[in-house]
Amino acid sequence: MKRHLNYLDGLRGLASLSVVLFHMDFFFGVSTSSSGGYGRESIIWQYYRFLFDGNFAVCIFFILSGYSLLISYNSNRNDNYLSSSAVKRYLRLSPLVAFSVLLSYLLWNYGFYLNKTASDIAGGHQWFHDAFTGAPYFMSALYQSLIGVYAGETSYNGPLWTIKIELFASFFIFAYCALFYKNKKTT
Repeated sequence: MKRHLNYLDGLRGLASLSVVLFHMDFFFGVSTSSSGGYGRESIIWQYYRFLFDGNFAVCIFFILSGYSLLISYNSNRNDNYLSSSAVKRYLRLSPLVAFSVLLSYLLWNYGFYLNKTASDIAGGHQWFHDAFTGAPYFMSALYQSLIGVYAGETSYNGPLWTIKIELFASFFIFAYCALFYKNKKTT
């Protein structure tokens, strides 16, 4: 029996909001800058970045994910659950990964990324200007969407850097449970 823990959803929601607001830093930096471009000198911007630290929120996601996996294993406590969960983990993550990478390929291929123009207007983030350079290739996008992102290749969708950690950390938790969680549930 799988229990749904509402308090985990609440924490995930707060962490999600923090990540979204963290990624709005570019817009907030421009709107609070006295120069009209991206700036970090505003005290309002500094408080904003302090309050909405996306890196901390991502760490919370990782912890909640591991905690959820341990709770699920604790309610089942059998080795078949671990092996099937490892396979399901990849299958659960991959459709959204593939969708986002292939969508990014299409946007890049058809010129819908305007990051260079936006970066030139606002200034500030060189990494934003340098993203999506060169020509995208469908086969590389397909490879990245199915395998490459789990090896750390994220040229089509940078925020997917977290997926590699998510997948391998879950495998680590499954291995830990199989090796050290000796109190098997008896039915």
